[in-house]
Amino acid sequence: VLLLFVATTATVDWSAGVGAVSSVETVEALRSAVARVADLPRMRSLLVSVDGVMKVEQYFHGAVAHRTANLKSASKSIISVLVGIALDQGYLESVDTTIDEFFPEYLDDPAKGRITVEDLLTM
Repeated sequence: VLLLFVATTATVDWSAGVGAVSSVETVEALRSAVARVADLPRMRSLLVSVDGVMKVEQYFHGAVAHRTANLKSASKSIISVLVGIALDQGYLESVDTTIDEFFPEYLDDPAKGRITVEDLLTM
């Protein structure tokens, strides 16, 4: 389960059926997580997707679905997960791969061609 702090529409799907949360324990864990998150003063939204199906979408402290959210450092974790998937599925050979393969148009300085994926993940 990946928690993303972004904006869409407010829903909670506790129902049974295709794409539904599959166990009583999981439902209770999600309900408990939503309740705890609601008390965090800086939390604005909580989204939980399982197998591509949105299970929880809640907004707090005046946040609304149609307004963009400032992800701050959360994007680092998301990018790290995506890099791991790319490595696992063979789209990326190694974190030692230099970014010149992906962004040649931004290499106005030869030093930029030596930047690796790992460098970007650890900056």
